[in-house]
Amino acid sequence: MNVPESSSYGLLKKALHQKMAERLALTTQLRQYDKEIVVMRKLLNGGDNSPLSDINEEKEKTNWQMAEAVLDRGKEPLHTNVIADGMEKQFNTYVNKKSLSQMLHHKASEKKIFFRVKGAKNTYGLLKWQQ
Repeated sequence: MNVPESSSYGLLKKALHQKMAERLALTTQLRQYDKEIVVMRKLLNGGDNSPLSDINEEKEKTNWQMAEAVLDRGKEPLHTNVIADGMEKQFNTYVNKKSLSQMLHHKASEKKIFFRVKGAKNTYGLLKWQQ
């Protein structure tokens, strides 16, 4: 798209780039805060020897790995909203419930990791429980 370099266009373009740079800086700062929170929680929970020390591992996990961990802890099938809430608490992260629901449905339909509970809307368990 060829737009003439008018003064207002140039100003808008410059403002956009500035906002994008600010957003990147804030995102970087938030990631650092998240790492610091993980360390503080580990310290509060008794360090690496605590049974709760694995709750907020510094290593990032995928959504399906976090969902699997929440279900593993619960030992029973759970509704998508409950899984999402568990992921947010256990891994201190934001979870998009719609994306999570789509991912669980996709994995369950491929018979990978999860199964869908018949007769219970948006409720999933782990395939390993069925073996």
